[in-house]
Amino acid sequence: MLKLLKIYSSLMLFLLLSACSESPYVEFFSYHELMEYKFFSHGWFPGILKEDAFGIKETYDISSRHVFGQFEFRQRELYEVELKSCPFVAAGLLQEKIGKIERPSLPKWFIPKDSIADGHYLLVRYGDFFLITGKNANRIYFFR
Repeated sequence: MLKLLKIYSSLMLFLLLSACSESPYVEFFSYHELMEYKFFSHGWFPGILKEDAFGIKETYDISSRHVFGQFEFRQRELYEVELKSCPFVAAGLLQEKIGKIERPSLPKWFIPKDSIADGHYLLVRYGDFFLITGKNANRIYFFR
């Protein structure tokens, strides 16, 4: 009985620690839904998000303050001026920075690290965030 209790206790401790090591994942249907939950004001999303943003996804690690996210938008012209005013970043630098992030792990829905350098993306720095967007696509990936 004591042996069974030790096994049960060990299993519970393992499950508890595993749950604590998970990185939170959030998804919002729209910008307005994001605003309702006040995640935006806590600095987990870049300020470039506009009211037409939708399909907003993010995973983050509180202790390291690293985050991976993406969102889609409808009106490219709302973003183009702001994106063009941001400093451009070399693909190799972004790949290196992504490679150094241990937590959260790179989500399956994020742009594959190896495809960043293929020349099809605009790569910029936006405050604390790095943004990646297809030159004619209405989706922005971001990380910090």
